[in-house]
Amino acid sequence: MAVTPTQLNQFLNQYFSLFDLQTLCLELNIPFEDLDGGDNRAAKALSLVKYAQRHSLYDAVVTHAQAQRPNARLGDMPTPTQSAAQSATTATAANPADKPAEKSAEQRVEYHFHGPVTGAAIGGSTLTAQNIAGRDINIGPVPQTRDEFAAQLQQLETLLQQAIAAKELPTTHDAETLVEDLEDVVKEVKAEQPRNGRITRRLEDMTEIVDSAGKVAEAAGKTGAFILKAAPILAGLAKAVQMVF
Repeated sequence: MAVTPTQLNQFLNQYFSLFDLQTLCLELNIPFEDLDGGDNRAAKALSLVKYAQRHSLYDAVVTHAQAQRPNARLGDMPTPTQSAAQSATTATAANPADKPAEKSAEQRVEYHFHGPVTGAAIGGSTLTAQNIAGRDINIGPVPQTRDEFAAQLQQLETLLQQAIAAKELPTTHDAETLVEDLEDVVKEVKAEQPRNGRITRRLEDMTEIVDSAGKVAEAAGKTGAFILKAAPILAGLAKAVQMVF
């Protein structure tokens, strides 16, 4: 199924931070600084889509964007027609035919994450948060069961091993700490009665290291590809701990 510009724009807005967009442009030799939008992530994403259309790079952006977020399907993003149809169906189901639809309050849930991160989500299980400094933090699909949690933990382990092999961690100590924390989380998850507080503390330590590695890579003008992929998975796991265990 062909991906529409609207779907691509929604995908970039939902799953990519400003730094992620810059990395995507770097991989495709797109002049990120020439795109409109300044530091506004949404405006930058829209400008990228329009640039890709004008310069015959649209398919390349779609392919690379999907590859960067393998846990999400770009083609599943709703089109304007689908969104309108879904809204109409919801209104009809919630209200009898002889009763006008009442405008309900927006269902908004606030989430407060470890450290300086705070964010909000409206529906769905994939979130985008922003920390106090304004840097976007993507949160991947949140596991709903222990099996899903363990599967994503295994995926995280693979990415962190690749990050360490690619020397994406600032120091050897950071790499060793990540490995130790991850091993502790894996062990705790397999326990008969996992201690969610212990899991949370280890994930917080790992998040601090991964975030620091991302900032170092950004300051050095490097990609840090494996760290970038690991960050949203780690954030999703951190959010799921209290719900799953």
